[in-house]
Amino acid sequence: MVDVTGLSNLSALQTQNNMKKHTTSAADAIAQLSSGTRLIKASSDSSAAAISKGMSSDISVLNQTKINASNASSLIQVAASAMNDQLSLLTSLKTLATKAADASLSPTNRGLVNNEYQQILQQTDDVANRARWNGVSLMTGGAGTVTLSGVVAQATASVVAPTLANSMAGTVNAATTGFIDGTATDVVVNIASATSYDVSIKVGEQWFTAEGAVPTAGGILTLTSTSDSGSRIALDYAANVGGIVSAATFQQGLEETLGIPAGLLNATFLSQSTAANNGLTGVTAASSAPTGTYSVRYDANSDVVTLTNGEQKWTQSIATTGAAQTISFANGISATFDNTFVVGTSVTPMTFDVARSAANEISLTFQLAEKSTDTLTVDIAGTTIQALGINGTSVDTITNADNASNLLQVAIDRVNGAFSQIGAQQKRLESTQNNLTNTVTNLESARANVADADIAASMTNFTISNTMAQVSNVALSQSLGLTQQLLSIVRT
Repeated sequence: MVDVTGLSNLSALQTQNNMKKHTTSAADAIAQLSSGTRLIKASSDSSAAAISKGMSSDISVLNQTKINASNASSLIQVAASAMNDQLSLLTSLKTLATKAADASLSPTNRGLVNNEYQQILQQTDDVANRARWNGVSLMTGGAGTVTLSGVVAQATASVVAPTLANSMAGTVNAATTGFIDGTATDVVVNIASATSYDVSIKVGEQWFTAEGAVPTAGGILTLTSTSDSGSRIALDYAANVGGIVSAATFQQGLEETLGIPAGLLNATFLSQSTAANNGLTGVTAASSAPTGTYSVRYDANSDVVTLTNGEQKWTQSIATTGAAQTISFANGISATFDNTFVVGTSVTPMTFDVARSAANEISLTFQLAEKSTDTLTVDIAGTTIQALGINGTSVDTITNADNASNLLQVAIDRVNGAFSQIGAQQKRLESTQNNLTNTVTNLESARANVADADIAASMTNFTISNTMAQVSNVALSQSLGLTQQLLSIVRT
C-alpha cells in the first residue's frame, strides 16, 4: 500500500487520528483531576454512574434524617427539662402538704402554707402548658378513651356458708349495690354494746363498715363504703344466729363466709351491668382524667350526680329536666344526658373504664431513614395538674393536706414514669443518630469507590496522553513533509 500519493497521505491521517485520541485522553484526565470524579460523562461507565447517582440520593436523604433525629432529640430535651422542673415543684408541694398536716400549726399559719402551695401548684401547671416546640404544646396531652361497662345493677360475690353454725347464711343480698370490684381480704369486728358490733370488711381498696350491727335471725348485715356511701355490701344472716356470741365468733363467721382464712377461696365482688336509664347516655374523658374504673350515678330526690372510683368521690349538680346536657367533674370526666332525663328520678349507676392510650399523649413522628416507613414516634404524656389529678387540691386543713399528699405521690410517680419513657426514647434517638452517621460514612466510602477519580492514575494518564499528543504532533509534521518530497520528485 502506498502511504503517500498525489491525492492522499495515509500516514498523516493515521498520525492525526492518534493525536486526536491522545488529546481526548489527556482532556479526560484533566477533567477527572479537576472534578474529582472519574465519571465525567455517562459514557465513561454507565452502570457505575447509575449506582453512584442512587447512592448520592440516599446520602442526601440520610443527611436530612440526621437533622430530623437531632430535632427530635432537642424536642425531647425540652420536655425532659420541663418534667424535671415539675418533679422539683411536685416535691415542694408534697413537702408543703406534709407541713400543713402538722397539728401544731394555727389556722392562720396553715393558710399561709396553703397560699404558697397554690402558687407552686399553678407554676407546675404553667410549666406543662408552656413546654412547646415550634408552637406545638408537648405536655398538655389529648383526650382519654372510655370503655363503658354498662350500669351497675347489683354486685355479686363468691361467698360460701361458714363452718361456724348459726351465724351467716353465705349469700349476698340483692341490696348489694354500687361500685364494687375486688377481693375480700380483711374483716374486723369490735364490740359496740352488749348486743351490737362495729363491723368492717375490706374489699379491693374499699373499706365497708356497719356501726352498731345487731345480728338478727334471717336479717341482713349492710355495710357501706367509707369512700362512697352509694356502694354497699349486704350479707344475709342465717335463720338462727345463736352462734354469734362474741366479736370473735362474729368475725369468724364473716371471715369464713368471705373465704379469708388460709386454704379458702377469697370472695370476689364484681359489679354487674344492665341497660342505662333516665337519660344517662354516656361519658367522656379529657386528658386530665386519671386512668381507672369509675361509676357514675344519680340518686332519687337529689340534684347531685356522683362519680367515684371506689377511693375518691366527685359531685356535680344537675337541675334541668327534659334538656340534653353535659356535666363535667373536676377530674376531667364528663357525663352526658339526653332530653329524657328527669330531675328527681334516679339513674342506675353506670360503670366505665378510662384507659390511657396514644390519645392521652402528644405523638410526633420523625423519618429517620431513606424510606418513608422508617419512622420513630415520640410519645409525651400530658402532665398538666389536671392530667396529674392534683387540680383543686389544697392544704388549708389537715384532712385536705393528707388528701393532697396522697394525690401528689401519685402525680410524682406519673411524672417519673413519663420522664423515664422519654428518656428511653432519647436513648433510642442517640443510637439512631450514631447509626445514621456510620451509615452515611459507609455509603460515602462505597460511592467514592464507584465514582471518585484515582488522582495518581489520572495524573499518569494525563502525562502519558499529553506526551503522546505532542509526539503525534511532531509525527504529523513529518508525515506532511512526505507530500513535499513527492512534489520535489515531480519537479525534477
